[in-house]
Amino acid sequence: MRFVLLPAGSLGDVHPFLGIGRELQNRGHEVTVITSGYNADLVARAGLQAVTIGTREDYLKALADNPEITQQESGLSALVKVWRPWCAEFVGLTKDTVAGGDSPILIAHPLAFWARVARDALNVPLVTLLIHQVFIWSVEAPPVVRLRWAGIRRRRRLAKRLYVGAVNFVLDRALAPLACDYCAAFGQPPVRKDIMRHWIHSPDLSIGLFPDWFAPPQSDWPDQIQLTGFPLFDESELQAEQESTAWEQWLAEGDPPVVVMAGTANRHAQMFFKACIEACEQLGRRVLILTLFPEQLPAPLPPRALHADYIPLGAVLPRAAAVVHHGGVGTLSQALRAGCPQLVLPFTNDQPEHAVRLAELGVGFYIAPSEVTSGAVAASLDKLLGSSGIRDTCREVAKRFEGVDAIGQTCDLIEALPGG
Repeated sequence: MRFVLLPAGSLGDVHPFLGIGRELQNRGHEVTVITSGYNADLVARAGLQAVTIGTREDYLKALADNPEITQQESGLSALVKVWRPWCAEFVGLTKDTVAGGDSPILIAHPLAFWARVARDALNVPLVTLLIHQVFIWSVEAPPVVRLRWAGIRRRRRLAKRLYVGAVNFVLDRALAPLACDYCAAFGQPPVRKDIMRHWIHSPDLSIGLFPDWFAPPQSDWPDQIQLTGFPLFDESELQAEQESTAWEQWLAEGDPPVVVMAGTANRHAQMFFKACIEACEQLGRRVLILTLFPEQLPAPLPPRALHADYIPLGAVLPRAAAVVHHGGVGTLSQALRAGCPQLVLPFTNDQPEHAVRLAELGVGFYIAPSEVTSGAVAASLDKLLGSSGIRDTCREVAKRFEGVDAIGQTCDLIEALPGG
């Protein structure tokens, strides 16, 4: 079988596609990945064929020029603004790749609208990979898009009214221009409503890459959605065997550190890192800071701090005392598997919902963006590290990952898709 993978977003969005693509290729299938030029080296290291759009510099410039991507009020609109100029390139490459051999199955991120339109225009099967549950807008369990609304979910009638307003007048309006661009490029009728509730989910198959104990299915979810679990691909399999690295030596030289990260695409988190580093200093804790953009960090770093561009979280979180992060699904799932307590300082999009779910699960705390100070982080982190109840819950949750092969289950569903 031939598969064309269309991820969209940061590494947390791309990694699941690479894990699934590698497994499909190991099963004897042909796999092509259409992605940003920023990811070209990563796709090659994963052993997959890449067809790229733009350059690494284009990607970095888009992050630098659009700080609103990381803000609650404007994150989604900013993403649409960044992606719209690339419409023609994505459509052209998708058409060329689909026509370049036997009819493929498309496997796409829900915001890769060109794949959703191509499914209808080119008559090819499509699998939507739901990286997190916020892509499923349920009236029965509306996602938390603002932390100050967290308590409203329990007030059913008010939550439903807010939900309808959020979907109809905010999300669909923000997404419609991008969806209509792709419809026009493929010669299809425009789509302007029910984008988030129905249209983004392929009628063929949508797979939720999270377990039902994290986001229980609701009665109003689209019927074609099936859940497998967190894919947990973090490049660990791509690391060449070598002598102990600087961070491994640093870990071995002292107490388990607090790991701090704000997402691989965040170039505007100076205040986040400053508050977290100062909090760890106040508590006398070692801190390992992970960011691809070290210009965000104070200089010089404190003596008990170490910076690294990227470390596979599956390798470091089992050795950490806690992790302070933005609430991305890739980070939180690795922390859950590692049994690592979590403090979430969410920025935008899916992150507030994840912060609330982790707190409800009993594995950590969260702080609203407007309340992030070094003192607030220190107080929450001290409480987190001192809680035996949270440590016990983390260990219990980690057991739920034993014997689960989410990537394998996902590939089983994809291979069984009619028309493949």
